[in-house]
Amino acid sequence: MRRIALLNMRQLVLLLFSAATSMLGYAQQVKIITSNQLNSRFKKGEDTTYVVNFWATWCSPCIKELPSFEKLKKHNFIKPVRVILVSTDLRKKDLSYISAFVKKYHLTDDLYLLDEEPADYLSAISSKWTGSLPATLIIKPRKNNRAFYNRPLSYEELVSIIDAD
Repeated sequence: MRRIALLNMRQLVLLLFSAATSMLGYAQQVKIITSNQLNSRFKKGEDTTYVVNFWATWCSPCIKELPSFEKLKKHNFIKPVRVILVSTDLRKKDLSYISAFVKKYHLTDDLYLLDEEPADYLSAISSKWTGSLPATLIIKPRKNNRAFYNRPLSYEELVSIIDAD
């Protein structure tokens, strides 16, 4: 009887540890970035396609679109693809609020908050950007190709754009 209780205790500890570590995966840290820092990241991986989504916590179409980017991170592309999520919420907004949003929606990896006013970052990202959200920038450095989309994109559209050569 004591052996069964010990076994159940071990299973419970393992289950709790597993749950805690999986929850930590979603508690990603949101880092502060400027448009210049963001643009310099694209120069690091010449063979990498970058998918940069600009969103905000108050933007309903953005929130609806975010799961497509999380799913895209798990897609098995032939070439390297890096998905970067950039919040355009005002820096003045409590960073802990954005971090709680990230946790609630299970957003992972490469999470940033732009530390600039829209007048400063819009043209640095794309001359085509009017400021409306959501917006996505897809960069293929090897081909010297920057495509900007100022509308929501589905998972299927994203895959098709990335796979197009």
